[in-house]
Formats: sequence, structure tokens, C-alpha cells
Amino acid sequence: MKLLITAALVSLVATPAAAASLVYDFEAEYLNGSADDDSVDTVADLAGALLIGTTLTGTLSIDDTFLSGDASAREYAPASIFFDQIDGSAYEPFTRTRVLNGGTDLVDIFTELDSYPVGALISRVQIFLRDFDGEFAGDTGFPTTIDLDDLELKQIAFLGNVVGEVFARERVNYRLTSISAPTVVPSVPLPAGLPLLGGGMVLMLGLFLRRN
Repeated sequence: MKLLITAALVSLVATPAAAASLVYDFEAEYLNGSADDDSVDTVADLAGALLIGTTLTGTLSIDDTFLSGDASAREYAPASIFFDQIDGSAYEPFTRTRVLNGGTDLVDIFTELDSYPVGALISRVQIFLRDFDGEFAGDTGFPTTIDLDDLELKQIAFLGNVVGEVFARERVNYRLTSISAPTVVPSVPLPAGLPLLGGGMVLMLGLFLRRN
């Protein structure tokens, strides 16, 4: 009985998860934008209202949990972003973080929508970090150190789509001008033997009843 209880308790030892959240502080400046559509109100309108001369600041959090892929193409858990000047609560959240390693290295953080409901307002944000020399991404893991000087494309794009109006699109681009070294926030460790928790409790209860 004691041996079984010991085994159950050992199975509950916490093991740290490998994944972590990489938190970056950033600044960006207005780059360019398309004409807006006065009949709709999107996150692109909010970004476009800042226009030239306004520094956009905020926090980018990238979850480096590996989902699938290989040395040339990898998928990670969705990222999240917070803007100090923009309430982005209404835009579509990120659904993919994609790293491509090859002749051109790409780190794209974006929302993928399988379909655009007719007449529906689609408001979203995308991030593009691209090195056309192919020296940024590497063939393993997420590139935690982001040197903007090495990147040819370093944009935050704000988009608004309305289907039913000849696919009207609003787009405002901001260029990243600085990004901090990441603050690494480890994932909370999870019990390795959580499925055996019930069995362990039963064994301990049995020992208690036996002693009494």
C-alpha cells in the first residue's frame, strides 16, 4: 500500500512546461494608408486618426508554443498585442504566428479568416517582420531577438474590410521603429501525473481508513 501511495505522489511532481510568453515593448510611426470608407468604422480608422507625427506604442506578447512544422516553416500559438493609443478590442484576434526560413525569412503574425460574411465588418491587425537576406529566422525555435536594422519589412498593418461594398478595404501601415529585448514569462508548470490524481487520493484515503 505504501509503495502504491509513493508512486502516486511521485507522479504528481510538477514538471515545467517548455513554452513561454515573450513580451516586447515597441514603438511605431505612421508609414502610409489607403483612403478610408466613411460608411464604416474600423480599427484602421482608429490607427489612421493618429497619422504622421504620432508615435504608436504598446506591448506585443508572443507565445512560443510550437504547434507544427519543420526547419523551413513553423507554426506557433497565436500572439496578442496591446496599444496604448488604440482600443483594439473590436478587431479579430490573431490566429497564427508563422515563421518561414529560406531565401526570405518571414515572421508573420496575422488573423486568418476562412470566409467573409456578406456585409460583415472585418477589423483586424497584422504584423510583418521580414528579412529578404534570409538571416533572421533560423531553423529552430522562435527568433527571440528582433533587430529591426536587419529587417527590410517591419510593419503593423491595420485593416478594415466590408464585404458587400465591392470588397471595400481600409489599410493603415505603421513602421516599427524600436522593439525591446523580450521579457520571458515562463508558462505555469502543470502536474505531470494529473490524470492519476484521483487514484492517489483514493490510495491515501485507504491508508487513512486502515490506520483507523
